[in-house]
Amino acid sequence: MYELKPYGLLLCGAMLALWFELGSLGQFCALTLMLLGATIWILRSNYRRQDKRPRRGWMPEVLYEYWPFILLVAATGLVSWQQSLLPLLLAALLAVRAINLLYYRNQYRVGPVKPTLGAH
Repeated sequence: MYELKPYGLLLCGAMLALWFELGSLGQFCALTLMLLGATIWILRSNYRRQDKRPRRGWMPEVLYEYWPFILLVAATGLVSWQQSLLPLLLAALLAVRAINLLYYRNQYRVGPVKPTLGAH
């Protein structure tokens, strides 16, 4: 349950934004859930990271850390507010890119899974 918390918060926030007709307060709550999930994921990732090399790039550290989650929020917003084909395709591309970034970021920080002795 502990490991699923950030994913659960992200999913609940996205479902709240997508499946319910919400006013401003509801959208704010959905965004807050997604932000909490992203923050927990980032804090855990930074705590567990094994690559201690400095990050290179032009983005500020905070923007770099939240970028995949910003893409997910943008994709969720496009799906919930626009129902035509072009915004849905753009939302799909944003979501795929966000998941891709999260996957590779996790691989670089934790590294490949090493087999343990005696595991068959």
